[in-house]
Amino acid sequence: MNTQVTEHDLSPAVGILPNRPDPARYAGTAVNPRTFLATDYLNHFNEAIMLLELVAGMPECVDELADWAPKTYEEHFEDSVFKDRHLCIEAYAFVDPAVRGRLEDVVSHLDAGISEVLFDMAAANDDQDRIAAIASARTEELRTLIDRASGIINGVDHKEGVAEEAEESEHIDATQAAIDALFD
Repeated sequence: MNTQVTEHDLSPAVGILPNRPDPARYAGTAVNPRTFLATDYLNHFNEAIMLLELVAGMPECVDELADWAPKTYEEHFEDSVFKDRHLCIEAYAFVDPAVRGRLEDVVSHLDAGISEVLFDMAAANDDQDRIAAIASARTEELRTLIDRASGIINGVDHKEGVAEEAEESEHIDATQAAIDALFD
């Protein structure tokens, strides 16, 4: 089955694919039949956040966390042993482009946020107190982004989009500046 989507396949009026598969195809699978997305993708980010939460009491988690790298939706499922992985990749071709754009926007903020934490932790030169402070300060903000991504995947987001995320990014920057000031 060819799942490549071209501009010709898109309905210009609403950006919806008229040739989408029957949502019943995804019943009982990890794929949301309304959005054609799967929340399993968020496990990639939840794993990093779980390690951030453990860093204060288990400094060795920093090494495991340092192995984390951004992955696209499709890369996550290609690398996965998840039983519905092939359906997740197939269905992704049918995601409404506006929904996909909102998800990718949030994911770019998650990728940047986690990458910044990793950079800041490396710059802390094994100062466990500073590493714990960095991890603690950023975890809540990253969870907020995961919640937003979950809403998009489950079809319950309110299209807050870029403006709200820009505010979140500014808040993250301000939080990081406050952490840095503690150690200056």
